[in-house]
Amino acid sequence: MSFWESLRVAITALRANKLRSMLTMLGVIIGVGSVIVMISIVQGARQQVVTEFEGIGSDLIFVEYAPKEGRRGGSFDGLRMVDVEAIERRADLVAYLSPIAQEYVQATRGTKQEGVQLVGVTENFGHVTNVEVSRGRFLRLDDMGTWSKVCVIGDKVRRDLFGDADPLGQTVNVQRGENRVPLIVVGLLEKKGRGFGGEVDNQIFAPLPAIQKRLTGSDRINSIRARAVGAGQSEAAADQVYAVLKQRYPASAQDFIVDTQEGLLKS
Repeated sequence: MSFWESLRVAITALRANKLRSMLTMLGVIIGVGSVIVMISIVQGARQQVVTEFEGIGSDLIFVEYAPKEGRRGGSFDGLRMVDVEAIERRADLVAYLSPIAQEYVQATRGTKQEGVQLVGVTENFGHVTNVEVSRGRFLRLDDMGTWSKVCVIGDKVRRDLFGDADPLGQTVNVQRGENRVPLIVVGLLEKKGRGFGGEVDNQIFAPLPAIQKRLTGSDRINSIRARAVGAGQSEAAADQVYAVLKQRYPASAQDFIVDTQEGLLKS
């Protein structure tokens, strides 16, 4: 049968079964359209994640202790500053380390009070993560040695506690339990919105030693962020970090999460 004969037969069949033909076409259109929409959503979500990761820096390493529910390895109950110091001494492929301690606190100014996330970091946090300060400055090395009572606040904290007033040089009181510490605002962060690592706009960054000595009374930390010495070195640097922690706490080795920015993006 020639092409034209086949075409004539097909058109005749379509005319004879208009409803069936319409339903078949509708099914194909809906199916193809659904696939296109799904691909668009997935690609858009992936691009958003990639953009967020690129926004916090590059060649990053993320370290956490996350024991499975109901088990902990021996007497080890979490990362501490001595572990950070051990990694600094022995992981030569790591350029910067920034331990992080997070606490949910009540922040007050006058009669205004808001629940915020207080994040204790060192001066290296600015070297590891892309910190965007709109006004003022970020935390410095001299803030660490003197346990300085200073802080840098997110945009939501600024709006909730200060409104239209200028926060720089003003005091924010943070309270955890019975402990209360006044912090002087030295910097304001750019508005970020919710993203990787939580809602930065509702966070207060303060010197880690000040948080540990003046508020929590503990040298425990929640996580560590690190940056490798150079491009393409993050996987090897992460292996070094894991090796240090595994040697220090062999019973808890399976509960450490040491991953790279590239590894998380692949996932």
